[in-house]
Amino acid sequence: PGAPEKYAFTAPEGQELDTSALAQFEPVARELNLTQEQAQKLVDVYPKVLAGVQQQQAESWQKQTEDWAAAVKADKDIGGDKLASNLGAAQRAIDTFGTKELKKYLDGTCARSLVNTAP
Repeated sequence: PGAPEKYAFTAPEGQELDTSALAQFEPVARELNLTQEQAQKLVDVYPKVLAGVQQQQAESWQKQTEDWAAAVKADKDIGGDKLASNLGAAQRAIDTFGTKELKKYLDGTCARSLVNTAP
């Protein structure tokens, strides 16, 4: 049988088709001469694979931010007994001199969570 003239994919229940991914996938499916059914199976598994990758990335980022926070807290120059004072000084500098854009950026990084976990 092989590849159809045009693939007609349907989204898995509760999902939407990723048209950008499909635009990259269709030529490969055609090159591999996948039938409609074979190609649809790959389309169906894509959201599950993507969710797994996103979960791994989130867990990796969480671990990285925890490692950074631990390193700062353990640093002999800025951590330990000096951590609260240094974080307070950093926060005051941000409050005084930081732009709205800088504050928004910092809110999206581990820097904000470190300030919030000061002893």
